Amino acid sequence: MLGFLIGLEERYIEFKTKLTVDEAIKNYKEATEEEEVKPKVVEHEDGSISITSPWASFKDDDKDGPTFLT
Repeated sequence: MLGFLIGLEERYIEFKTKLTVDEAIKNYKEATEEEEVKPKVVEHEDGSISITSPWASFKDDDKDGPTFLT
C-alpha cells in the first residue's frame, strides 16, 4: 500500500512539474517574441545584387559597403 501511495505521489509531482515548465516556456516565448525579419534581395543601379540584413543598411550610393546600424 505504501509503495502505491509513493508511486501516485511521484506521478502527481511529475505532472505538476511538466505543467509548470510548459506554462513557463509559453509565457517566456510570449514575453520575448520578436518580429521575424527576412532578408530582401536588392538589385542596385550598377547591376549588382545584394542581400539586406536587419543590422546593415545598403544604399545605391554606398561606395564603401554597408552602413552598420547602431
